[in-house]
Order: sequence, then structure tokens, then C-alpha cells
Amino acid sequence: MDRPSTTKSYRSAVCSTQGMCATSQPLATLSGIEVLRNGGSAADAAICMLNTLTVVEPHMNGLGGDMFGLYFDSTTNELVGLNSSGSAPAGLNIEMVLSAGGKQMPTNGPLTITVPGALGGLVAFHQKYGKLSWEDLFHRAIEYAEGGFPVTEIISYQWNSVADFLQDQEKTAEFYLPYGRAPRLGEIFINRSLAKTLSMVAKKGSDTFYHGKLAKKICQAMADCGSPLSVQDLANFTPEWVTPMGVNYMGHDVYELPPNCQGVTVLAMLRAIEEFDLKGMGLNSSAYIHTLVEAKKFSYSDRDTKLGDPRFTNNDCSYFFSDERIASFRKTFDPQCASNLGSPDKGTDTVYVVAVDKDRNVASFISSIFEYFGSGIVAGDTGIIMQNRGSLFSLDRENANCLEPGKRPLHTIIPAMVLKDGRPQFAFGVMGGHMQPQGHVQIMNNIYAFGLGVQEASDQPRFFHNGIELCLESAIPYKTRRELIERGHKVGDQVDVYGGFQGIMIDHSNGVLIGGSDMRKDGCAIGY
Repeated sequence: MDRPSTTKSYRSAVCSTQGMCATSQPLATLSGIEVLRNGGSAADAAICMLNTLTVVEPHMNGLGGDMFGLYFDSTTNELVGLNSSGSAPAGLNIEMVLSAGGKQMPTNGPLTITVPGALGGLVAFHQKYGKLSWEDLFHRAIEYAEGGFPVTEIISYQWNSVADFLQDQEKTAEFYLPYGRAPRLGEIFINRSLAKTLSMVAKKGSDTFYHGKLAKKICQAMADCGSPLSVQDLANFTPEWVTPMGVNYMGHDVYELPPNCQGVTVLAMLRAIEEFDLKGMGLNSSAYIHTLVEAKKFSYSDRDTKLGDPRFTNNDCSYFFSDERIASFRKTFDPQCASNLGSPDKGTDTVYVVAVDKDRNVASFISSIFEYFGSGIVAGDTGIIMQNRGSLFSLDRENANCLEPGKRPLHTIIPAMVLKDGRPQFAFGVMGGHMQPQGHVQIMNNIYAFGLGVQEASDQPRFFHNGIELCLESAIPYKTRRELIERGHKVGDQVDVYGGFQGIMIDHSNGVLIGGSDMRKDGCAIGY
């Protein structure tokens, strides 16, 4: 494709001065911009966009999922973090899974349902940083659920990819397979049951979801399908404000959230590669990809055995990116030969939203029901799809992430923010389950090592190491593939595993916001 531009991107970066939003679906992005134009904060815009995505990207996100958020408050110059992920029900334990015939956690179904934390997190952010009324942040979501919206191209593709799975879930198929199939590009999808639920939450807040009428409805549906999720489990849920963790990388302070999410895996990867001449290797050369993949294997080996809910473990998560730990990587790293570290990881998906307001408050929020359509179970007539986050638990009692009642599973979803001289410079996320740390590192290197702009960084081809196979996007040349095979990597091709980026750069000197949005998704960045 020939473009009259010096950039190496497939579309132009978006520039504005007042405010900006980016999501994976245009209607959601626009809903956030409307909030900013009406005087809302970045937190208000992000909440509104996640509400809208609950409707227009239903296989990824919803009230039945979890969320994590980073927020920079320009009034206090403070970066805060929120962990709003739920735990295993009090009635769920290893013995229950084993007695059901499982030797490992099931991928979906009633035993994978954990307490949904997303709504509690949105309420917490609104109470602390919101400017508009809570009900104002639901108007577009309710409108699109009640009156319908045209399904976009990639969402339609992903929806259809799990149609057979949904057909096996009779109640879910009634809601999400109109006419017995997934909606096609441009077809109008209506979800009036979800509209009623969203209207209830808009009017009554989270109390009805965690303590009231809606809680009882949800838990009755869970009992009917064999999930032990109880009214008491919902009532016990509280989001947790946490301190972001960071490292300095190429002169920039990179922040992620602490466990039970995998943010420290990003920090470990960055520390592992910080002394290599990445620019000298060349972007997406075999030497470059090999180095990043080996750093990934090393950091994921810690993640897969030692990371879990910090309320249940004694592990010091800062150790994973400490000088001592990183030194062990550099001692074992072979620049010519792939190591045999690895365990199977899926490139599942989620939704990420980013917003910057006129006061330069910055919201970097991520939310998910995990796999496409989560557990596959809808909570009665509410239209709420329940997540399958419990599928990430281990049944190995020696693993930090082993299943226990009341314990939060290891989480894949991670928002990020980069600060320079104490001010936010770059807020971003790369959706895609186990792809996310790999995607964060690739995006940051594209920008800070190779000098690419925010949209250029998004459009560069990516790799995804799934624990066994090194998947490469088709734009990575044959020569690079052959050299990686010679180093011992098992190279393959997959589609829809490379994540989806959204990000906003903040140019404080010029007062300009520059946004990028992934061509691998349907969405866009919009500014004003």
C-alpha cells in the first residue's frame, strides 16, 4: 500500500489538543468523546466506553467480568492503580473439580466462573474521579442494547469463530445467536434483556448487582447451572486500590499493576533486554525476535509457577525483575540457540480503553470476560455473560496460583502507563490474553528503541510465542523465519492471536495528544 507519508503505518495517527479516546469499536470511542465534550473526566469517559463495549463487543467484555485500571490524577500528580478482579466462590475447591472428572481446570462452564469485579471497579473510579452523574455514563450502552447497533467486521469474524461453542449453550445461544448464527457484518444486533439490566445498574448502581435483586437473579441462575457462586460471594466483593510497580526503561518510567495480574512479567522482560543493542539488531530481525522470545520464556517461567493472589502467597513480586533474577537470565541466554522453556499459552482477548481529558487526567482501563463469551453461561434473563477466569487456576497445590476458595486467579489483563519526568507520556494496552506482556514490550521497543510514532508502532508486524510455537505475522520475511528455525524455534502461522493495541501519546511541550489504534481491530482513536 502506497501512502503519501513518511511514516510506515497503514493509517494516520490522530491528533488533537483538548481530549482523546481510543477503543476497539468506533461507537464506544465516540461515546467516550461525547462524555469528554460534556465536561466529563478521563475516568468518566473510560467508564462510559467500557459500558458501551459491553453491548457492542459482547464476546469480550461485560458485567460478568473483571477489570484493572491505572489512573493519573493531574490535580495531585499521582498515579494510582485498582485491582477489581474477583475470587473463586467460597464453595469452589480442587476436590470439586477433581470429583467432576477434571485433571486440570476446565476451559469453560460453571466451575470456571469467579466473582465478577468489573462493575465494582467502575463504581470505585467514578466515586473518586468522576464528574458526571453515574447514570449519564450508560446512555449510549442502553441505547445500543435496546435499539440495536450494526456489528463490525472483526467482531463479526470473532463471534462466528465460536458459534459452534455457543450452539452447545442453549440459553446463551438464545441471546447471542440470532437466527441460529452469529451476526454478520452490518447486521443489527439487539439485546433488550441486557438493556434492562444496564438500566437497572444505571439507576441503582452496584448495590443491586452485589447485594440486591440482580445479585439474587445471578446466583439463582448460577445454582441452576451448577456453579457454586453465591449471594454471599457477591456481597463480600470489594475492589482493591493498589500501588503500581515500575522500572526505568530507556529513560522512561514504565508502570504496570502488581499481581494477581501479570504486569510484573512485562517489567521482568524489559529488565532482561535493557542492556542489549536492540536498535543494532534491527526491528523484527531474527536476532531481535530471538532475544525477546527468550526473555519472554524466562519471565513466563516465573509467572507460571510463582505468581498468584498476593493475599495467599509470600512471594516478593519485585524479585522477578530484580538485579539478581535478571543476572540469571543473562548467564543462561544463548544468542544462537532457543531454550526449551515453555508451556502452552492461548492468545485470548479482552477490551482496553484509554482516555485523556483537557486537564490531562489519564485513564488506562482494561476489562474482560476472558475467552470469547467467557464461561459460555448467561445469568438467567439478565443478558450477563459470566467470565471463565477460574480456568486459569492450577490444580497443583505447590503452585502459587493453585485453586483455593476466596482466592483470585492469575490474571492476564494488564493496563500500562509510561511517565517521563513525573508526567504521563504514553498510556496504552495490548489486548490478547497471554500475548499482552509480549505485546507491551514490542510496542515500547517500536517507540523507544526504534523511534516509531504511536500508529507506526501499532502497525508493525508482531510475534506471539504461545509457549511451544513461535507465531509470526505474515509481514515478517521468510529470511527471518528461516534464521529463527535455525536457532531452534518452532515457527508457525496463526490468525487473531497478536492482540489489539490502543494508545495515546501526550506531547506536553506542544499541548498535543497523538493517538493510535490497531488495524487488527475494528476501532479507532478520536480526539477533539
